[in-house]
Amino acid sequence: HYQLTPNSSLKAAYSRNYQYLFQVNNSTVQLPSNIWLPANNNIKPRFADQFSLGYFTTLDKKGKLEFSAEAYAHFMHRVTDYRDNAHLFLNDNLATEIRTGTGQAYGLELMLRKKGKKFNGAISYTLSKVAFNIPGINQGKSYAPRYDRPHNLSMNVSYELGRRWRISSTFTYMSGSNVTLPVGLIVVNNRLYNYFTKRNAFRLPYFMQWDIAITLKSRQRKRWQGEWTFGVTNVL
Repeated sequence: HYQLTPNSSLKAAYSRNYQYLFQVNNSTVQLPSNIWLPANNNIKPRFADQFSLGYFTTLDKKGKLEFSAEAYAHFMHRVTDYRDNAHLFLNDNLATEIRTGTGQAYGLELMLRKKGKKFNGAISYTLSKVAFNIPGINQGKSYAPRYDRPHNLSMNVSYELGRRWRISSTFTYMSGSNVTLPVGLIVVNNRLYNYFTKRNAFRLPYFMQWDIAITLKSRQRKRWQGEWTFGVTNVL
């Protein structure tokens, strides 16, 4: 952490994290198969190194308007995925269909936050890219995993209508996840099979959701305090 001015600073960080239980996702649409696997003699623990550098500042003298921009690089080791043409249906030994490799993730996160007595709000945007490189998958070429979503926008606001009433709203937009779709059919021994080319070459439509809620707080009590929240999920 380095203080540039009384209102702004730079922050840098490094971390290494180990993961001993991880999920393997199948991105084929017609047969989703997600399993949890612990580290064992065949699959070593996954670990990742992350570097980040950020700029944080307040845009007003009272410190009620904050802005931050942070970039990160995430290097993953021993990431897992199903091999190409894996046999998943009625397979009691799914671990034999799994391959390990490396992954990289890069991103830029922006956030603007407003603090106040009555009005509070924040807007954040993340631009990111994730890629895996695993031998035996996608002909050895790098590919995007299912959870690679380049754009992620989030907005939330709340306003105090009085001592007991508060109205709030949240809006979320993000890119669709990646999936593997067949590009044709092949015939083997007079049977039809789906034909796949690239892993996760298709992206689903974007995800968008807008929620609205109103909250009624209880009157001030010495022993307890509660509130009622009434909301509408997915207004659009």
